[in-house]
Amino acid sequence: MECLDPQEQFAEDLAAVCFESAKACGYFPGEVFGKARNLGAVETARRMLHESAPGYYFRLLCQKRRLDLSVEAQVVRPEYRQFFTPRELETATTRLHPATQRAHAVFSTSTS
Repeated sequence: MECLDPQEQFAEDLAAVCFESAKACGYFPGEVFGKARNLGAVETARRMLHESAPGYYFRLLCQKRRLDLSVEAQVVRPEYRQFFTPRELETATTRLHPATQRAHAVFSTSTS
C-alpha cells in the first residue's frame, strides 16, 4: 500500500466520502468532487467553510443522518486539523453540533 502525504490522503478521503454518499444517500456531490479535483481538496474545504451557510450537500447529509460523510467531518479528523485555521475548525465543529444540525434540517425542509 502506497503511503500518501497528508494532503494527498485528505484528497483521497474526501473523494471516498463523495462516492460513499452516492451509495448511502443516492446523491453524488459532483460540485464538491469537481472543485476538489480542480482546486485541491484542502482549498475546496476551506472555501466551503467560509460560506455563510452550509450547502445542499451538507443539508442532505443532515437529513439522512450521515454527517460522517460531510466535508466538515473530514476537516475535524485529527490527522487533517493541521491544514485548517482555528476559525475554520470552529465552523466545521459548529456545523456538526447536534443543535446546529437540527436548525439546518428545519431550514432545508422549509425552503425546499
